[in-house]
Amino acid sequence: FPSPTLFRFEYSDYECPFCRKFFMETFPSIKSSYIDTGKVRFAYKDFPLKGLHKDAQKTAEAARCVKDQLGDDGYWSMHDLIFNSQN
Repeated sequence: FPSPTLFRFEYSDYECPFCRKFFMETFPSIKSSYIDTGKVRFAYKDFPLKGLHKDAQKTAEAARCVKDQLGDDGYWSMHDLIFNSQN
């Protein structure tokens, strides 16, 4: 991959419907067009909105525990599972 010229930080809450919409509808095209091609590096940051979403903090903590135990692949699997399970 060429050296990326951009670094994208995504701040997200697992219970936020708009964050889920981004994950489901927008992120796949960003990933295939920019991240997978090496044009952009991507970092996901948990940003639980505890005042709005009662389980946001615990959900973010659970995802980070999976990362600690299973590494990045495990974390992204958990991330995807959480958003795909959201109503």
